[in-house]
Amino acid sequence: MAAIVGGWAVILGVVTASGLALASYGSRLPLLESEIEVNRDLVDARTPAWDDISGVVTVAGDSLVVGPLALAVGLLLRWVLDRWRESLFLAAAVLGHWAVFLSAGMLVDRRRPDVPQLAEAPATSSFPSGHTGAALALYVALAVVVVLRVRTRWIKVVIAASLLAIPVAVGWSRLYRGMHFPSDLVGSLLSSGLVILVAYVVLLRRRFHQG
Repeated sequence: MAAIVGGWAVILGVVTASGLALASYGSRLPLLESEIEVNRDLVDARTPAWDDISGVVTVAGDSLVVGPLALAVGLLLRWVLDRWRESLFLAAAVLGHWAVFLSAGMLVDRRRPDVPQLAEAPATSSFPSGHTGAALALYVALAVVVVLRVRTRWIKVVIAASLLAIPVAVGWSRLYRGMHFPSDLVGSLLSSGLVILVAYVVLLRRRFHQG
């Protein structure tokens, strides 16, 4: 537990430093000064059908969905595998995301894109994207479990690919709806990716190789 919490602290430092740099200097960095154009292009491409689709897709990263789903799947894994290892890994990934995201949100004050938004903007900072980070934490962590534990190759590939597609779709929906800059999504990938890595190393890697 101490190793996981310590890992979260390090990740928080990395994510916060990245967010503060973006909030202060992002508009002057060569690769980021024009990223608002991505948001504007997506606004210009909006249609009623895609507005509705993006609204459905973004729910997959909502905390009110991710939390109960992670709990249900964690209990299911405990029942199917008859051990807590994978369930704890999933819990560490999701809880780690929230710990880093909420803490970083209090330390980083980055405004959301100046475009029409299709949802009410949360009070949290634009960096990183909470919906995208939560989707990454849950569905990528589940994909890791599938890759490690499912033995039939084609089933493993199909399920893992489907799970990995969900956070990609959620990230797209948040951009489409004008809620985040592209770099906010990169911040979520950094944050949740590192959280999953720490959870894997501490809870799964050594035990997996030991059988």
